[in-house]
Amino acid sequence: MIDLNSKSICFLFLASIQFVASSKLGGCNGEHTVEGISWIFDSAVDSVNLDVNTLEDCAGMCQMSSNCSAYTWQDEGPLSLCYIFAEVRGRETCFSCISGVPNVRVPGGACAGDFDHILGEASANSSAVCVGLCEQTDECSYITWFNASSIFENTCFMYSTCDEVRPCDDCESWQISCVPGEECFGQEYFLLNDTLRNVNGPVTNNTTQMCDQMDQNSTSFDWMGPGFYKVEGQAGSGIAKEAPGYGACGTELSGYISGPALYPKRYGERSSASVCFQSEDNECYLSNTITITNCGEYTLYYLDETPSCPARYCTVD
Repeated sequence: MIDLNSKSICFLFLASIQFVASSKLGGCNGEHTVEGISWIFDSAVDSVNLDVNTLEDCAGMCQMSSNCSAYTWQDEGPLSLCYIFAEVRGRETCFSCISGVPNVRVPGGACAGDFDHILGEASANSSAVCVGLCEQTDECSYITWFNASSIFENTCFMYSTCDEVRPCDDCESWQISCVPGEECFGQEYFLLNDTLRNVNGPVTNNTTQMCDQMDQNSTSFDWMGPGFYKVEGQAGSGIAKEAPGYGACGTELSGYISGPALYPKRYGERSSASVCFQSEDNECYLSNTITITNCGEYTLYYLDETPSCPARYCTVD
């Protein structure tokens, strides 16, 4: 029988507390690594290592480096190369290559919270093995691994979220990183930069006329059809997340992200959100779904045309 000391009992108690937490964002949709794609190499800041025999070795070199934002392992017959990128720039195709990004250590101890966030547990003799198990598990984004000194000897716990962390001396936790989608690899995107989109922008006589549909007399000046968009300039920095009011942001049906939608927290991660279009007497008269991608220094939205006219996506600072 295991003798639980007060510290262990306290930990188990804390782990069972139901904290307010977000809905599951999922893991990386299987995109922990990507084949045939790399980044632009700059010899002034990036490095290349020769005779690195396996992808795991290359990933480990990146993980151990304090100056690695991404890595590419390339097996070219007699040579096996490991490229270490200090920064992620652009996009390049490559042959016989696999690319990835380093995972992130979660400081402070063990993930804790609602048991619904625990996706499973398994034996693992190292945190690296535990990370590998997480990468093969749907919706897994975090792990806590307990070492041989713990009451959970060499046990790997896998989580969808890690909103609370509790101290422990015999464990380590990691956030599983995602390889970004093509939209973050320098793919062309459009700009939403019309001042009138901003819910705090100026009001003009044309406020109920603009529409995010092509081939309309009232098509928004910055609307280019369905695709990836970045909000910038006087339009602000993102899509509005609260009902802006009927007739706001240069249109009649004002669009905003509704419900408990969360922006993806990690580089390369995507999430979906519902957009409501507010009418005079209904805050969600019409709706559609958008995709949000965290591209590190900026956020991209995949936007479809609005379900009716005049309607458009509202923005905020």
